[in-house]
Amino acid sequence: MVWLAIGVLAVGVLLALTARRASLLTGGVILLGFGVAVFAVRLIQAGPYPFPRGMDLCAGIGGLLLGSLLVQRGRAEVPGSGVSRLSRVLLGLWPIGFLMGLAAVLHETDEVVILLTDGPAGPTHTRLWVVDHEGAPWVLTGTETGFGRNVAARPRLELDRAGERSCRVARVFRDLPTLRDVSLLRRQKYLAERLAWGVGYPRLFYSEEQLRALQPGGPSEGVSLGSGAAYRLDPCPQVGWPAPGSPARVRYAGPAIPLP
Repeated sequence: MVWLAIGVLAVGVLLALTARRASLLTGGVILLGFGVAVFAVRLIQAGPYPFPRGMDLCAGIGGLLLGSLLVQRGRAEVPGSGVSRLSRVLLGLWPIGFLMGLAAVLHETDEVVILLTDGPAGPTHTRLWVVDHEGAPWVLTGTETGFGRNVAARPRLELDRAGERSCRVARVFRDLPTLRDVSLLRRQKYLAERLAWGVGYPRLFYSEEQLRALQPGGPSEGVSLGSGAAYRLDPCPQVGWPAPGSPARVRYAGPAIPLP
């Protein structure tokens, strides 16, 4: 992760020192594209459209703002008269906007499920990556997140996967072998996860000992991943079956949560 930060800084300095009118325009157009993509990529997912929040929203707005400024400065620069100091500073920020936009787009390009839980503030939608393991869908998150706290209080939830909704009961697993298996499956399935591991992003959250434990063949004893947890989403117990040939649907003992 340190090398990534150094690389971003080095690229930014290089772009600022070698700034040209064409590079301002090109960089601006690229950031504008990523800014739009942060909002548009979510349309490929089934179910209700989730408006970006948190870092995704910052990446989208930042890309549109910085991209617009770069295009404006590029058009304002007079060919052959050099590039102003302000334009060089803006172009030096380009690698940061690029990486933020790339991350915000990539983690929405693969499968994302919507989990509807019931918490103190009412129904809560959580978007997470999902993997299939031992005949059931699994998600990986922390017990101290909003989702983790809601599930601890009420494990029944609604899973929206590819537009199909089903009642589920979340079972939490915090043992290292299970966490390792789910983590490895996520790396195999999601390009963004593989890239994150490739640049050392998990080092922001895990110690070197914990990172070794998450690798194939790593130690399974004496290592804790803190609040990290894997959740197995099993079907809810069925309350009753309709009579054979009956048009009535099966009723599940699911959460009393209104549909969005």
